[in-house]
Amino acid sequence: MKKILLVCMLLIATVFLLAACDYNDAPPSNNETPVHTHEFGDWDLTVKPTCTEDGTKVRYCSCGEKQSEVIVSLGHTPAEATIEDKIEATYEANGSYKEVVRCSTCNEKLSETSHTIPMLKHTPAEAVTENIVNATCYSGGSYDTVIYCSDCGAELERAKHTVDKIAHTPASAVEENRVNPTYENDGSYQMVVYCSVTDCHEELERTTHVLDMLVHHPGDVVIENEVKATCYAEGSYDEVVYCLDADCGHKELSRKTVTTNMIAHSPADAVGENRVEATCTTDGSYDEVVYCSVENCKMQISRTSKIIDALGHTFSEWITVKEATTSAEGLQERTCQCGEKESKVISIVYSRGLEYKKHYNGYYIVSGRGTCSDTEIVIPSTYNSYPVLEIGDGAFRNCTTITSISVPDSVTTIGASVFYGCTSLENVTIPDSITEIGEGSFMRCSSLETIDLPYNLTKVSSYLFEQCTSLKSIVIPDNVSYIGYSFYGCTSLESVTLGKNVTDVYYCAFQNSGVTTLIIKGNVIPFDENSGGTYVSYLDNLKTVIIEGSVTAIREEEFRGRSSLETVVLPESISTIGQAAFYECFALKSINIPSSVTKIGNHTFYKCESLTSIKIPSKVNSIGSYAFAGCSSLKNINVPQGVRSISEGSFSGCTSLTSISIPDSVRSIGDYAFKGCGYLSSVTIPTYVTSIGMRAFAGCASLSSINIPNSVTSIDAWAFEDCTSLRSIIIPKSVMSMGLSVFDGCSSFKIYCEAESQPSGWSVYWNRYTINSSAQGEFSTTWGYVRN
Repeated sequence: MKKILLVCMLLIATVFLLAACDYNDAPPSNNETPVHTHEFGDWDLTVKPTCTEDGTKVRYCSCGEKQSEVIVSLGHTPAEATIEDKIEATYEANGSYKEVVRCSTCNEKLSETSHTIPMLKHTPAEAVTENIVNATCYSGGSYDTVIYCSDCGAELERAKHTVDKIAHTPASAVEENRVNPTYENDGSYQMVVYCSVTDCHEELERTTHVLDMLVHHPGDVVIENEVKATCYAEGSYDEVVYCLDADCGHKELSRKTVTTNMIAHSPADAVGENRVEATCTTDGSYDEVVYCSVENCKMQISRTSKIIDALGHTFSEWITVKEATTSAEGLQERTCQCGEKESKVISIVYSRGLEYKKHYNGYYIVSGRGTCSDTEIVIPSTYNSYPVLEIGDGAFRNCTTITSISVPDSVTTIGASVFYGCTSLENVTIPDSITEIGEGSFMRCSSLETIDLPYNLTKVSSYLFEQCTSLKSIVIPDNVSYIGYSFYGCTSLESVTLGKNVTDVYYCAFQNSGVTTLIIKGNVIPFDENSGGTYVSYLDNLKTVIIEGSVTAIREEEFRGRSSLETVVLPESISTIGQAAFYECFALKSINIPSSVTKIGNHTFYKCESLTSIKIPSKVNSIGSYAFAGCSSLKNINVPQGVRSISEGSFSGCTSLTSISIPDSVRSIGDYAFKGCGYLSSVTIPTYVTSIGMRAFAGCASLSSINIPNSVTSIDAWAFEDCTSLRSIIIPKSVMSMGLSVFDGCSSFKIYCEAESQPSGWSVYWNRYTINSSAQGEFSTTWGYVRN
């Protein structure tokens, strides 16, 4: 019974083995072959599934049989909606924002909804009167009625009103411009009639009268400037006649030059000069010269150059002074007895054992390090008699012992991640034949300090130098137009030079880098969206910007808020600097304004607190409001002729400013123009200024004197508030409008008014001390004052 049971079990096992493996292809045999059962190993992931794509996995039996399965894609997982691209509403335009939903796994945008924020509305305030210009004999007067928004201060409505001019009244004729006659010219004077109306004085008539010139009395002829004749030159003397009159300074009336004939040369023996000895390679020479033997002449009569033939070299045997290596050529030298040396180069030893892959077009691609153990890799230009044109993706990835790479000029392409993680790589030689370097090729090369990018490169790929923590400077070639996410984490990178054609830069190309100097060679400053990115947002340590290209304009707010920026060098091609271009550049110390600039815009240098001096070009005819406000270190400044107005707040808060010269072209001094200039000690207001704005000199605590010319017709509220050093002031009759509390905060102060009494256009409270009897004596007003 046991034998029968054993036979049955053997038959069953045979059936199972035959079912598991197919042996139809096995060679015929009279003996039975045991049945094979597949034993598969673990699953290996071949393609990882993503949100949108399926993955796959495989496993193998020891017999070579393979099984594969599909792993179904994961599908998107929506995250919470976020707000993007928000633009706040203003009084001029609606605002907006986008509500965006992205996948929480792959960050792909799943939906986007746009929303509008309604724009703000103005609230009109009561109308006010501005720009009062009194009528004169030569022009009508005018004033504006203006309505502002009570919320934002924007001007909503402005109406201009005119006042007819008044007639001229001739005064008695006066003599002017008298020029006394001289011995050379007639004299003259002019009789002039002016208008006698106060503050007019226009010229009505001018007549010129002639005074006959004076007559000379000649003296005797005298001899001057006598020069004796020599062998080489004639002699000469001057016959001169002077005027006898002392009051003309004995003027020279005539001068005649008389020449005397020169004497003949007498040649001496020839002598040798300027001898240069011959050497092994060059001829020698000397000059054979004949001079005149006459005393006090010694003039050269002839000079002939003579040649001494070269001696020729005698060289020693060749001596090897430097063996060739895989990274550098060798050198042999030999020396002549004269010390002259000759040298010849020993060719570089190319690296052996590198892996290559042949392209179907017949050239080779370097695909890996292979068995090469060199730390200094030199790639040959040919392999197996075919050219080497490419370095393949990842060819030297994580080769941590390599210290240098030399690429031949046969190579045109370097693939992606080629030198990724080569942490010891210090020197790289890349020829100009390279037109493309793949993404991440030098990523994490932490020992790389410098590299010269090839001239023919057209873009700097993303991740190219990411985490190259020793890289100190980079020059982007002129043919490059795009820079990707290339220099992230280059913490030692200090200097970046952008080539002439760089216009498109990824917004965080230099994120987490240490760049302090930026040189721009092109015609575009790629600082905002219009130029390809906002990468400057990440240059937090930027100290110096040098623009070398033919840039024509600095846009509005171009450098706004660059708090570490110290030096800016602008080209002469720039003609426009936009508003707030250097707004709150607190560290800015040095900047040149090109001579072609004609306008300094509003807030251009607002709060540039480290700026001590700046030269404004002579062509500038407009300085905008608050242009230099808050420049607390600015000690002196020139306002060029042609500027018509000192605008609102132009120099307010310039606390170190000690003096300023206002040109005659200025017609008005705006509100807050010099407010808070605590060290400003004196100001000369030009004779054509007609108005002084509100708080124009408020807080000028060191201002001890100021002259208000007869041209001024209006002084606005608090104009000289807290001018505590001011002891007296003369207000001319021309001032027809005076605002509230003009001298508030001035102590021990005397006011002299040329007007007989307070004009109707003055505020009742123009001087708060006039209604405070206790202040009289320290603070007084005198009416009907007459100037000396």
